Amino acid sequence: MRTCFLPSGGGTSCNSWRYIGSEWGLAATAVKDGTKFYLEFADGYDYGSVAY
Repeated sequence: MRTCFLPSGGGTSCNSWRYIGSEWGLAATAVKDGTKFYLEFADGYDYGSVAY
């Protein structure tokens, strides 16, 4: 998965892809409160995203 941020100035900035596996994992750290972001998932066959 990777975390994509939506800066107030526009555009999108995504972190590198990170393997999380079947356990809990951190998608991103040190993210300021109020930051707009969404998560992208891919497993080689399917992909998807989720926003909070």
